[in-house]
Amino acid sequence: MATKTISIRLDEATKAQMDSFCEDVGLNTSTAFKMFAKNVVRNRRLPFDVESDYALSERELLTRYEDMKAGRNSHEHELIEV
Repeated sequence: MATKTISIRLDEATKAQMDSFCEDVGLNTSTAFKMFAKNVVRNRRLPFDVESDYALSERELLTRYEDMKAGRNSHEHELIEV
């Protein structure tokens, strides 16, 4: 199967800690990210919970959804590559 290359930017400390952890468990960082990607694809979810302190009420969510469907209060944004 053909492969594609992706690039991930991490701060130096996080990269060093990731490399160190991977070495401790007998992997390299590239293999760890491949495992992460395959887990996401297989289970169709992130392998950890993502939470936010900011939560909308059900009413606010429905209002925003209806606005979006009607084209109200929506804005186009340019894609920003990091």
